[in-house]
Amino acid sequence: MNFVLDHQLALRFACFVLGCVSTSAIDYAPAGSRAWKLADLLWVVLGAVTAVLAGFCTSDRSRLDRQIGIAYALTDAFDRNAAPFRLGKPMAGLR
Repeated sequence: MNFVLDHQLALRFACFVLGCVSTSAIDYAPAGSRAWKLADLLWVVLGAVTAVLAGFCTSDRSRLDRQIGIAYALTDAFDRNAAPFRLGKPMAGLR
């Protein structure tokens, strides 16, 4: 599971590219051919894999909640520090 969490962007990109290639390949196959049956089977398998991964992610909810909390705190702190510069008011020690 850590592999999936550590490589989310690469896995999403790989799945996107695989989907684009598969879609373009199946567009040239006639309806009812073996390619379409294989595509249907692939959709069922991918649905099962997605369900299993969703179960893992749901069980790891506390880690995700901590990551969201940390990201919110960092964004809030950055916003507070950047506010004087956005408003054109320099802080006291920077004159």
